[in-house]
Amino acid sequence: MALGGRSLLLCSAFLLAAGVAGPLRPFLEAALTNHEPQRILVLGGDADRERVGLNLARRMNLPLVVSGGTNPEYAQWLMQDAGLEPDRVRLDYRAQDTLGNFTSLVDELDREGALPDGKTLQQQIPGQIVRDGRTVYECVAGFQNVEFRKPASSDTIYRMYSMTKPIVSVAIMMLFEMGKLHISDPAYLYLGEKWKKRNMRVYVQNSYDTKTKHYETRACERTITIKHLLTHTSGITYGFDVNGLSNKVDKIFHDKLRSRKTNLKEFVENLLPTVPLMFQPGKHWWYGFNTDVLGRIVEVVSGTDLETFLRRFIFKPLGMTKTSFTIQHDPSHFASCYMRKGQEIGMLAMGKSKGNDRGLRNLDKLLNEKEHMCNPLNDPNAPNFFQSGGSGLCGTVEDYIRFCECIRNGGGIDGVRILSRKTVQFMLSNHLGPYDMRDMQRDVPIEGAYTEMGEPGTGFGLGFSVTMDETRSSYVVSNGSVGWGGAASTVFWIDPKEKLSVVFATQLRFRDDLKLPIRALLSNLIYASVIDGDAYHGRRSRM
Repeated sequence: MALGGRSLLLCSAFLLAAGVAGPLRPFLEAALTNHEPQRILVLGGDADRERVGLNLARRMNLPLVVSGGTNPEYAQWLMQDAGLEPDRVRLDYRAQDTLGNFTSLVDELDREGALPDGKTLQQQIPGQIVRDGRTVYECVAGFQNVEFRKPASSDTIYRMYSMTKPIVSVAIMMLFEMGKLHISDPAYLYLGEKWKKRNMRVYVQNSYDTKTKHYETRACERTITIKHLLTHTSGITYGFDVNGLSNKVDKIFHDKLRSRKTNLKEFVENLLPTVPLMFQPGKHWWYGFNTDVLGRIVEVVSGTDLETFLRRFIFKPLGMTKTSFTIQHDPSHFASCYMRKGQEIGMLAMGKSKGNDRGLRNLDKLLNEKEHMCNPLNDPNAPNFFQSGGSGLCGTVEDYIRFCECIRNGGGIDGVRILSRKTVQFMLSNHLGPYDMRDMQRDVPIEGAYTEMGEPGTGFGLGFSVTMDETRSSYVVSNGSVGWGGAASTVFWIDPKEKLSVVFATQLRFRDDLKLPIRALLSNLIYASVIDGDAYHGRRSRM
């Protein structure tokens, strides 16, 4: 997609064939729909993309349309090289930008009756594009449930998992602006005596005895503050490594707490402090239940439960009508969650397979049975209902893009402001000093959890990853871009420099970033599509 102008918004909702990458992916997606593919359309201007389209058209024996492609001479050479007859290729250069060509082609295909069941091509390609504040392209694709072939829609509700964290971090900063708390405040002011430094312990590395499960701890030297929680530098872990292969604190956490079904208050104030910290607060960056603790602080300070606060001060003002901790309001639109067949269950088993991992396995039953802390199917009126500020929200792509645009606009959207511009700027700065997350992690990184965690040049702000040095990144991005992802392969980022917000939602747990690097693929594709209108005239040549 090539897009003129400097304001672009893209969001994609995609479930079908989520585990398949590569040039045959469009064919596989089409094969699983009710209609046979009729032609290949390439948004041109990139020689590699056009070459893939040519090879795909030859292998599938379909005609090819290249919109806004490379110069005709080079295109002819590409056709010869791919072994495709010139009469099967149509080169279209009617507009000065690829998006204009694409729109013209869609209209033309509609008039020709080339699209099935009266559907437009936009309805088959996932995405939403906003140029200068105006939506010019919008679509969803794939299935909400693969087994029943239930199509995804704009109302499909996804498990957002850790994309909950930036929202709850914003809630904390709203209370900060109200003068209700300060980010330098010690957590114990809101959580009680167990959170005081003298009552907390830090795990002594390599002290765990596998046979006796005995371990040693030392005194906590620093008081955990709200800022430690916002930046994931508190020493609190997540319990991902259930076997303790690399992280014995995770093993201790899992043995003590992971199976406990309790509410947020009991978990944060009484149970979590019984697990030793992984390191002295402020010394390292490590992913953990920090934002769940922040969610409890929101409740204590506001005098109401977390969801009520979020709905009143964030969701309702921003028009996020379908975002919540439960799906009680509309269960029919809740997307199923999947993982690759043959893949191990367990957070640190992401990307590790046992034998054949082709195909998808539905996780709905397993997650509903095992996942108490972030299960939208739980009864909200139950005494142990857990409103997880770190991973509990579910919602639509359209809702989350509203949140992104609010942050991109400096804390406001459509005449509604929830934070000041300076507070947003403060949140989106790197708060790890001169270091990135990779520098601040301990000896063993979290493999495959989120692309940003191990990405060079990516620091962390107050609830968001922050690109510090784009030249160290493995994918195209701008300095100052912020974002995060969720366990079911949802991802978002905001690029203030390019006036860009991106949300992608699928429901694929335990993704292998080596096989399916969603963040990198999306980033490279989208930035390759952004063309400044004033600087672009005529066709691009890649020779």
